[in-house]
Amino acid sequence: MFSSYPTYLLLLDYALLRIFSFYFQPGSLLNTVLTIFFLSVTVALLIARRKEGWYFIAFEIILGGAGGFLSAFGLSLRTLLLLSSALIFITQKIKSKKILPLLKENKIINIIFGLLLLFAGISALVGFKNGHSLNLIFADALPYFFIFYYFPLKDLLLDSEFAPFAKKMILTAIIGNALFILITFIGYSSGSLVMFDPYYHWYRDIALGKITEMGGNFFRLVLNEQLLLAPVLLYWLYKTIKEKITWQNIAVLSALLFVLGINFTRIYHLAIIFGALFLITKLNWKKAFSVFFISAFIYLFIFCSTNLIISSGKDTGLNLLLGRAQSVIDPNSENSSLSRIMLLPKIWEKIKASPIIGNGLGDTLTVYSPVFKKEITTSHYDWGYLEIIGETGIIGLIIWLVLIWILLKQTKNDKLSLSLLISLLIINITSPALFHVMGMILIIFLLNKKHHLD
Repeated sequence: MFSSYPTYLLLLDYALLRIFSFYFQPGSLLNTVLTIFFLSVTVALLIARRKEGWYFIAFEIILGGAGGFLSAFGLSLRTLLLLSSALIFITQKIKSKKILPLLKENKIINIIFGLLLLFAGISALVGFKNGHSLNLIFADALPYFFIFYYFPLKDLLLDSEFAPFAKKMILTAIIGNALFILITFIGYSSGSLVMFDPYYHWYRDIALGKITEMGGNFFRLVLNEQLLLAPVLLYWLYKTIKEKITWQNIAVLSALLFVLGINFTRIYHLAIIFGALFLITKLNWKKAFSVFFISAFIYLFIFCSTNLIISSGKDTGLNLLLGRAQSVIDPNSENSSLSRIMLLPKIWEKIKASPIIGNGLGDTLTVYSPVFKKEITTSHYDWGYLEIIGETGIIGLIIWLVLIWILLKQTKNDKLSLSLLISLLIINITSPALFHVMGMILIIFLLNKKHHLD
């Protein structure tokens, strides 16, 4: 049933979800009604022990972007699905007396998961005691609970229909995201859309993205769902190396590389470069370097062509590209890099104040921003590992390091898995990748031995 669901209909679903949320934003009556409808259908299927319920949840996670398009009762559909599915799953396992065997099956992983959740709870209480915003505490704590999906995912990956359907949804998400970014980019570069218009606020507040004018009609477009852009691109590089260099694979790579160029996040580029090294073996090194060379050429061709078009042939965008690359070595050369460096003294003060258990979830930093030319208060540390220490302390970091060690041990004999993991660990240097919802989904995916989508 699901494996035969046409890709074009999935793409239509992807588009309609975003169009609907633009005209009927979360909080509106119609948005609430649709959210309750989807939630009710999924809950009914799960209670009836129908696998379709889990398929709908996978559909929402893969095609639902950052998860903010549909909501009810002040909670997103993604959060409501997590809470209800966890309650149903645990209740059913207890009734069938399968909860203890489930917990005993992977003792070490379950212990680490338990410690992560326990310490997330403790850190939430510490944050509350320190007067942090309840909304920020909840937002920081919620991703940890997506660990729960590790257990139903184990069963899903044994289902012969799920892998083809998951691949189809991932492909749809790649195509849909590229079209979404392309339309948005054309809108702002052409002047049809302007900064701080209604679309800008929907893109920022509902789609959870960021639009930055870089000069020369070039707009940097970022979406939270693109956190896994580097791992997904590495997966397609691996797929292209393993299979033939087909036009289909090149087309998908081109879509991903276009999004990468417009996203323009430096750490993603580094994650791809270092992750790609783990895809090379003695048997495939010639083909691997051919695929890497073709990909690099496509990236530069798309990036330069885009800049030539929006500048009417006056600028290739290479100066912009080199400027971003230079800021990795010299942060003072670019405002966003400088902003990140200026956070370090403030972060160090936070860590010194409570090094063992941290300052609690929902922590914020107040620092002068060279971008806005004033002091700002932000909940974003912009340094992933330092944020773990700042909020959950050395104890929290140790728990995370043990989980990372387990992941490395689990993936050491699998080139693709190790490549995806390395890219995620690199992204976490400057982003909260590990403890983001999408990061958690990738982690539980890698921890399942039967995770391959080859």
